[in-house]
Amino acid sequence: MIRTGSEAFSHHMVTIKHNGGGLPSWAKVDGGAVKRGREIIPTPEEADFFRVCDMAYVRPEDRNWK
Repeated sequence: MIRTGSEAFSHHMVTIKHNGGGLPSWAKVDGGAVKRGREIIPTPEEADFFRVCDMAYVRPEDRNWK
């Protein structure tokens, strides 16, 4: 998901919401995995990551934020 968008899109998706991003405050991205504390939240498909973020799926061709 991160490699298919612009730098701005990728940054938004791995930044927690109260800092202006898309990640819930309880989540962090570490080593390519979404974690809640030490627990890894399964996100095998891109759509799973968007669900964790409580966002509608964004198609790769629409991820060119500036």
